[in-house]
Amino acid sequence: MSEPWLSVEDAARYLGVSAKSVRRRAAQLGAVKFGTRLLFRASSIDRFLEAQSLQPRRGKGGGNGLRRVS
Repeated sequence: MSEPWLSVEDAARYLGVSAKSVRRRAAQLGAVKFGTRLLFRASSIDRFLEAQSLQPRRGKGGGNGLRRVS
């Protein structure tokens, strides 16, 4: 059985953000446009989140002490 599609509103609830934030990052979240609707897979959203993961920095420096994982 294939993974169900999420609407913008469902994706927003999944991420805990507003629907506007989801629409703004639709391409990064792997959206598919079906007519006028944007649809998402939870697995695509999870991949995006993994790519955005932060890890602590070593040593001194400014900022918040975090760096993006590549």
